[in-house]
Amino acid sequence: NASLDSMISALNVLKTFKNRKIAVLGDILETGKYEEEIHKNIGKNIIGNTDILILVGNSIKYTYEEVIKEGFNKDNIYLFTTYEEVIKNIDKILKKDDVVLVKASHGIHLENVIDYLSKTYEN
Repeated sequence: NASLDSMISALNVLKTFKNRKIAVLGDILETGKYEEEIHKNIGKNIIGNTDILILVGNSIKYTYEEVIKEGFNKDNIYLFTTYEEVIKNIDKILKKDDVVLVKASHGIHLENVIDYLSKTYEN
């Protein structure tokens, strides 16, 4: 599952890898009146931690707005509404030896993306 703290911690771990880094991040659900603030805070912590950003969901639009404001290269951001869209497009985004972080609330169902990647890109 996801919270602001776990999302930031995961991004900090991702930053330690040498290979091209891809963050597949989805909505943090059940945030109530803090929805916009939390998702903007994720955006503030993305800069310097990943090379490619794949965003999934509805509230994640606030993260998108924040990373654009912070200067993240718009050409390296992919915005999707559902995990099915991610699966349909991810092969066009990934390159050999990429490091991929997948993180969201369970209700976004990104475990399906993980299953797809595991089956498609087995070593």
